[in-house]
Formats: sequence, C-alpha cells, structure tokens
Amino acid sequence: MAAAQHANRIAEEGIAAQVEAARWQTYLGFSALGLSAIAGLAAVAAAVYARRAWRENRRSADVAERMLSGYERPFLLLEVVKSGVTFGDNSITYDVTKYRFRNLGRVPALITRRHFELGNSGEMPDPIDPDKEAGKPVVHGVAVGANDVSQEIETGRALPLFSALKPGRKVRSGGEDSRPSVYFHGFVEYRDLAGRGWITGFCFAQSDNEAGFQPLSLAARDAPDPYNFDRQIG
Repeated sequence: MAAAQHANRIAEEGIAAQVEAARWQTYLGFSALGLSAIAGLAAVAAAVYARRAWRENRRSADVAERMLSGYERPFLLLEVVKSGVTFGDNSITYDVTKYRFRNLGRVPALITRRHFELGNSGEMPDPIDPDKEAGKPVVHGVAVGANDVSQEIETGRALPLFSALKPGRKVRSGGEDSRPSVYFHGFVEYRDLAGRGWITGFCFAQSDNEAGFQPLSLAARDAPDPYNFDRQIG
C-alpha cells in the first residue's frame, strides 16, 4: 500500500514538473516572440531615423552649398574718388571725375563691360538698361582682387566721351528757380574665374560743392530699383 502511494506521488511530481516545464517553454516562446517584435520595430525605427537623418544632412548640405555659392563670389561697388564737379551761381564746371571699383567679394572679379553717364538735370535721368545699352567692352578684362580696389579711372578715358564729360563749363538746365543735380549712373559687368557673371548698377547724385557725389535711390521699399541693382547673368 505504501509502495503504491509512493509511486503515485512520484507520478504526480513528474506530471507537475512536465507542466511547469511546458509553462516555462511557453513563457520563453512568448518572450522570444516579443523580443523579435521589439527588434523588428527597433530596426524599422533605425531605418526611418537613418533616412530622415540622410534627408536632413542632404538639406543642410544643399543650403550650405547655396550659401557658399552666393558668398564665394565677387561683388563690385563703385567709389567716386574725385567729383570734378563744381557748382557756380549760374553754371556747373566739369573737371575730370575719378572713380574706382571695390571688390567686397572673396574671389577676384574680371570686368568685361561698363557704361556710365554723367550730366546735370532737374529730374532723375532715365535708367540705363544693360540689355539695350552696349556699353564699353573691356577686351582683356580688368581684374579686381578679392577684398581689393581697382586702379583709379578717369572720365573721358574709360567712359563714353559725352560733351558733359569734357572739362569745361556747362550751363545749368531747368528754370531760374530750379536747382539741378549732376547724376553719375550706369552699370558694370564682371565675371569670376569660373565664368559666372553679374551686372551691378550704380547711381550717384551731387547737388552742392560740399558733399560731392552721394549714392542715390528713389525706389520704394521692397520695389525693384532700376538704378542700383545686382543681377546674375548666364
């Protein structure tokens, strides 16, 4: 009798052990499945993150390239060194006007074309359109180094030879009560060493003998300025 009870107890313990083993196997199976799912989700998340990071890096690279392209360029400004214009009571005396170009860019500029007009008027002169005005081609180009200035240029040599540019006296235009100004305006075309080109327009005005030529723009805010502009060309 005792032997039978002992045998039954051993059998029950064996069954319980098998049930416990099956239970742990089930737990391990679910755990493995959960870990696989988590690993799969992590892989998907990593792929999405990598894709997004690649896009952001590409976007940053494109922005940096555009900024660098715009920054690594020549940028010419015109500086009037000597006015050469003297206002009298009833006349204006024209002497030689001297000017130069200052390159604010980080790369050299090669001037290929320019055109300026100098004359007095009681109102703003008509804007000069670089597409319609041939200007003065510069055969071999005039180089202006990065962050440097060009040699001084005198009117009558580098500019079209208008009568207003010749030294001498010129009667004021307008009525007796009007006070005309002298306008010095035009454009310069230049390129960088890679062949990219720009056209920059200028406009200066002088109304007395003290201030000399001063930059002038009558364009409204946020409106295109037909006198002072900077355009990239092909």
